[in-house]
This record gives sequence, structure tokens and C-alpha cells, in this order.
Amino acid sequence: FEADELEAIADALLKRDDLVLAKSAIKYGYTMYPDNEDFEILDIHYHVLDNRSDSAEQLAKSFIDRHPDNVEVRLVLASILSDRGNHRDALDLLEQARELDPESEHAITSLSMEYQVLGQHRKAIDLYREILDRNPEDEFALNELVFVYEVANEITEAIRFLTDFTDQYPFNQQAWFHLANTCNINNEPMKAIDAYDYALAIDPAFTPAMFGKGHSYMFAGDHLKAIDCFRETAESEGFKAASYLSLGEAYSQMNNYGVAAEYYQKSIEADSTYN
Repeated sequence: FEADELEAIADALLKRDDLVLAKSAIKYGYTMYPDNEDFEILDIHYHVLDNRSDSAEQLAKSFIDRHPDNVEVRLVLASILSDRGNHRDALDLLEQARELDPESEHAITSLSMEYQVLGQHRKAIDLYREILDRNPEDEFALNELVFVYEVANEITEAIRFLTDFTDQYPFNQQAWFHLANTCNINNEPMKAIDAYDYALAIDPAFTPAMFGKGHSYMFAGDHLKAIDCFRETAESEGFKAASYLSLGEAYSQMNNYGVAAEYYQKSIEADSTYN
């Protein structure tokens, strides 16, 4: 085998979590190509996946000492430290990784998450927005950005950002969905309904948008339209219990307690753990 072939085999085995064969492939690679640093990196990944974080940390630190310009191993070591709650040291490593490779989306995303954990919301927001400037289709970054806005209670800024974002990318269903949810939080149910409708126009089978739209109608006091939405979502797997509960709430708010009780019972029957 050529070195790159062995690397590809070992990497594929690690990705499918076949650690026994991966270990053998990495060991064979070491034997055949003792000066090839890629097998050292694969060995570090192997130790992480094998839940041997102490040895993975030592291997990573040793590797960085000998290869100070390597970004990948810094990211691995930062992940190990972050998992242990050592976020400050993880942050330092991630900053170093980003300095070495300013284009690394992995480094920027990991930095955002560390700032988020440390409660430095503004830095996390700025980095998630930077990621979306580079890749507007990054759903993880979009989801986390909206979450951080909510945690930081920056709802108005979130709506402003999502409004601009949907103007730029009108076929981004997730962005419309987030805009609708955020408008609900901001007590703007009619704006939320418009945004849900855009999400549903992109994918009429997007049940979460129909469910959210039902709650927007509830907030707006239009219980009959809310009931229509919840009856539709009740047909979808995974939404039955929540839909029946929401139907019960809608009928209860209309003082139709008998029907409300029937739907509450249906909710329990659909999922006894749901409340």
C-alpha cells in the first residue's frame, strides 16, 4: 500500500467506528512509513474515539511541540479540553488555530461554541454571523446564532438579522422558520404567521412551521384558525401528542371544556409522557 492509501483506509475505519481494524491499519502505517506525521494524527483520533482522552491529550501536546503550525491537532486537543470543562485553555488553542488558518470553518465554529459556553454572547454572535457570511447554507451556525440571540435576550436584533437574511436568501426555509419563532417571542404573531407561510411555501410538508403557525393564531386570538393548523399537524407522526394538547388548549380558551378534555385525553393516549 502507498501511504495515502493506508491513510484513507485507516480514516474510513475510524469514521465507521471500527476501532480494532483502525488500530491495526494505523500501526501498519507507522511501520511502513515511520516519518509520516499523518499516522500520528490518526493515532490521536483513535485514542479520542477509544475514550482514552488522557493519552490522546499527551500525544496531541507532544505532536504540537514538534509541529507548531499544525491546525488539526490543535482542534482535537481543544475538543478534549472543552469536554473536560477546561474552556479557557480550549479557547486559547482555538484562537491559535484560527491565527494559523483564518479560513478554517472548524476553528471558527468551535470558537463560537466556546464563547457561547463561557457566556460571551456578543463574540459568539459575531463569529456565527461570520460563518453565515461565508456559507449561508450552514444550518448549524444559523440555529446556534438564533439560540444565542435568545439566551442574550437580543430578540430585536435577531429579528433584524433574520429579516435581512431572508431578504438575501429567500429560499432558506430554516431562516423563515427562525424568523417566525422569534416574532412569536416578540409578541408579533401576525408577522410570525407571514414568516411561517413563507417556510410552508418552500415545503408544504414542513410540520413544525404549521404547528408554530397554529400557536401564532392562538396568540392572536384566532382560535378557529389555530384549530385548523393543529388538526393538520395531528396527522403527522411525532406531532400527535403536542397537537392534541394544543387543540385542548384552543378549545379550553374558547370555554369549550368538554371538547378540550377529549383532546387532552387523546394527548395522553398518544404519549403518556407528554405534558
